[in-house]
Amino acid sequence: MVELFTALFLLLVGSITDFRSREVPDWLSYFGMVSGFGFALLNSYYAWSLFPLLYSFFGFVILFSIGSILYYSGQWGGGDAKVFGAIGALLGIHFAVDNLVVAFLCDLIIIAGLYGLGWSIYFAWGNRSFSKSFRKGVYSSKRLLFICLFFALVSLLGVFYSFVFAIISLAFILLWLGFVFAKSVESCCMMKLVSVKDVTEGDWLVKDVKVGKKVVHTSNIGLSLEQLSVLRKFKGKVLIKYGMPFIPCMLISFLVALVVGNIFLLFVGIL
Repeated sequence: MVELFTALFLLLVGSITDFRSREVPDWLSYFGMVSGFGFALLNSYYAWSLFPLLYSFFGFVILFSIGSILYYSGQWGGGDAKVFGAIGALLGIHFAVDNLVVAFLCDLIIIAGLYGLGWSIYFAWGNRSFSKSFRKGVYSSKRLLFICLFFALVSLLGVFYSFVFAIISLAFILLWLGFVFAKSVESCCMMKLVSVKDVTEGDWLVKDVKVGKKVVHTSNIGLSLEQLSVLRKFKGKVLIKYGMPFIPCMLISFLVALVVGNIFLLFVGIL
């Protein structure tokens, strides 16, 4: 039970800091990791079994690995990956459909889509350049549209077997639409010019910046300390890309997993 409250505390404090500064302090993530392994070690000692410690270790490795993949592919920041790993260490995983971490991951996939859509609508609402960016995105993603249409038509062939295939077919169309919408929002609503003194480690540059004879290149993982020290010598402002705060989405998914369970399994059961 204490592990659940610690995870809840971690996500609650992380959500507040993520909303305020788009950053999650390292001490919070490390506190969650150390607490998770500490609780697991105590449980292993009292149960005289290695399984609690192994569950915690597997939870950390799996969630931190997923978080790292998303980090290095530029989907979220390093702080999100560390928090993800800390949650895995605290809750543990034992590869069962009724496991809380499994339910958390399944719920996160569904809720993240709705969460991202909500933030995208918020950013796009009232932005005059969004419609122009969206039309440009539709034109430039024709190849993806044809691919999605192909799989949508193939999925429709199975509609006589199960209505689920109709939903899958619609999902391919929505996948293309969501991709164009997200890219349009990113290009016109989630970039801003800031002074070099306000740029911090991990910020994402939109374009390469030439500073004397050196060039600070864009990167999926954001600016390193070495790049930042070079960029400080630049005179003027730079264009950076910022993302939505994602820790609150983890908090919502965690609460849903606690109260409702695995909503994916509930959805499949209804169908």
